[in-house]
Amino acid sequence: MIKSVELFNFQSHKHTLVEFDKGINIISGTSDSGKSALMRAIRYVTQNAPSGLSVISWWAFNGKKQKEDCRVILTLEDGTTVERVRGSINAYIINGELPLEAVGTTVPEQVQKLLNFSEINIQRQLDAPFLLSDSPGDVARFLNKIVNMEEADLYQGAVEVKRRKIGTDITTANTNLVRAEKELTEFEWLEKAEKLTGRIEKLEGENDTILESTGDIERSVYELRRQGQILDTCACISRAVELDDAIMAQIALRNTHSSYINDAQASIDRYTQYNKEASVDVSMMDKLVRKIDRMVEDTGVIKTEVNTATITITQYKNSADILEYTTEELDPLEKEVALVDVCPLCGKALEHTTCAF
Repeated sequence: MIKSVELFNFQSHKHTLVEFDKGINIISGTSDSGKSALMRAIRYVTQNAPSGLSVISWWAFNGKKQKEDCRVILTLEDGTTVERVRGSINAYIINGELPLEAVGTTVPEQVQKLLNFSEINIQRQLDAPFLLSDSPGDVARFLNKIVNMEEADLYQGAVEVKRRKIGTDITTANTNLVRAEKELTEFEWLEKAEKLTGRIEKLEGENDTILESTGDIERSVYELRRQGQILDTCACISRAVELDDAIMAQIALRNTHSSYINDAQASIDRYTQYNKEASVDVSMMDKLVRKIDRMVEDTGVIKTEVNTATITITQYKNSADILEYTTEELDPLEKEVALVDVCPLCGKALEHTTCAF
C-alpha cells in the first residue's frame, strides 16, 4: 500500500507531496493542474515508463544539459521508500541505499518484489471499465492468471486434446479390428495350406539332397576312370624320378662350386683394395711432415712473443703502482705549497701561486 508520493521536477510539478489515506482517495482539480502527471509519476516508479526525457520538467534543463534531477519517491505503509532518479544518475534507490541501475523499461527485481505492482493495478483516464468490457473468456483467463491457474488450464487443455485423440484412435482401432476379423473368416483354408506347403518344402529339400549325392557319385566315377588312363600313360615315371634326383645332385654341386668362386673373388677384391691403399704417394707424406715442422717452429716463436708481452704487462703494472704511490705523496705537498703567500727567496708577496708537479 502506497502511503505517499513525492515529485521533484516531474512534468508540471516543481515539488509536490501527496499523502494518501486508507481506502479510496479522490484527486480533483482543473485541467492541466497535474492530476494525470501524479498518476504518471506512480507508473514511472512501478513500471519504469516512459523511458525517455519527456517526464522531466523544462526548468530542470540549461539548454540541452540537465542541471537538476527528476525524482519520484514512493513511501510505503511500513516506511520503506522507493525512489526513481533521472539526471545525475539513472537508477532506483531503496531506503537511500546504493543505487540500482535502471536499463530501458526494466524494473530491478528488488523493486518489483517490494512494490508488487503490475499494469492491472493502474486504471488510466480513457481506459474502459475494468473487466466489464472484456469477453467472458478474457475475464476467466485474467482471474486464472491472478490465482496462478494458467498452467492448470494449459495442462487441462492438453489432457483434453490427448483424450479426444485417444478416443478417436480407439474408435478407429475397433473398426479396423471388426474388418480384420471379417476378412480372416475368408482365409480359414490358409492353415491347411500352410501345413501342405511345409510338407512340400521338406520333400523338395530331401530330393535336392538325393540329387546332390547322385552328382557326387557320378563325378567320382568319372575322376576314377580319368586317373586310370593317366596311370597307363605314365609307366616311365620311375625312371624320370631317378633322373630328377641326379639332376638335383648336380645342381647342388654347382651351387657349392659357385659359393667357392664367390669367396675367392671377394678375397681378390680385398687384396686389390689393400694394394691401392698401400700405394699412397710418399711425397705427399713428406710435404705434410715438413708443414707440421714449420707449425711447431711458429708455435715456439709465438710462445716467446707471449712471454715477452707478459713481462711488459708486468712492468707496466709495476710502473702504474709507483706512479699512484708518488701521486699520493705529492698531493699533501701540493696543498702546502698552495698555502704559501710569500716567496721564500725574495720575501715578496705572491699574488697567484700555482704549483704543479
